[in-house]
Amino acid sequence: MVLGASLRDVIALGFLPLNQKKGGFKLATFGTASQDLFGAGFEVCAKQTFYQKTATINCASQGPCKITQNIPHDGVTQVCNLTMEIACLVWARILLNLVNKFIDKGIMLHGVPPFQIPHMHFVKASLAIEHVTSEFNEARAFLFEEVIGGDEGHFRKYLNNVSATPILVTNKDDKEQADFLPSPSMFSESNL
Repeated sequence: MVLGASLRDVIALGFLPLNQKKGGFKLATFGTASQDLFGAGFEVCAKQTFYQKTATINCASQGPCKITQNIPHDGVTQVCNLTMEIACLVWARILLNLVNKFIDKGIMLHGVPPFQIPHMHFVKASLAIEHVTSEFNEARAFLFEEVIGGDEGHFRKYLNNVSATPILVTNKDDKEQADFLPSPSMFSESNL
C-alpha cells in the first residue's frame, strides 16, 4: 500500500527515557527532521509499539525489587503493527472528510447553525524504516507523526488509541470541541 511518495530524511531522536512518553501500546520519542515532513515544522513524534519486561534485581538497601522495561518490538513486528495504525488513520481522515462535506452541505441548504461547529483533523503520519549500513543490524521502523506539543498551541488531542471516549479537558473552548465528538455509547445497539 503506497499512500505517498517515499523520501529520505535525516531525523535526530532523543531516546532517553526522560524524553519519551508511554501510551497504551506505543512509546513516543520526540526529535527533529532535516525537512518539514508534514507542513507543520521540523519537529516530529516517532512512535513504536512495545512490550514490557519485568525483572527482579537486588536493590542495595531494600533487598529484591522489581523493575519494568518498555522494549520496542523488532522491525518486522513494528511494520505489521504500524501499518495497521496508518490504515486506520487513512480511514479516519476519509470519514472525517465525509462528515465535513455533510456539514458543509447542511449549512448550504439550511444556513449557519446557532452553535459553533469545530474544524478538526487527525494527525498526519507516515511509516519510516531506518536505513542500516551493516548486515548485522536490523532496521527499526517508526510511525512518524506531526507533533502536538505539550502546550498544544492551536492543536488539541481529543482521542487516543486506548479509548474511543474523548479525553477530559478543562478549558471551556476545548470542552465545547470535545462535546462535538460522539460518545461511544451513541453507537450502542439500542441507539442505532
